[in-house]
Amino acid sequence: MIGDGTTLWHDLIEYLQPDVVLISIKRDHLRKIRFPVVTTPYPVYRVERKRPYVIEASRRRLASGKESLFAFGMAAQIPFGLISGATKRAAGETIRRVLDAR
Repeated sequence: MIGDGTTLWHDLIEYLQPDVVLISIKRDHLRKIRFPVVTTPYPVYRVERKRPYVIEASRRRLASGKESLFAFGMAAQIPFGLISGATKRAAGETIRRVLDAR
């Protein structure tokens, strides 16, 4: 989401037309996403610990008109690296249920 990468990323999302986009970036970069927000971000998964890890979801409208679910988790050295593999799978199941509920 830096420099020319922002345009490339948006073009890729438009080309792929995904149902869900998992994002693990610095929160400041979320404002660079140009797809309009359809639903206000809301927590879909929470890991209780000293500093809770929260995954938020919102629906955004692509230029084509398609709505995609965007799920955001705090950035680390690797995507969603602040939670374990088992927790990632559990979060993924929750995100799938949110996607299926639409």
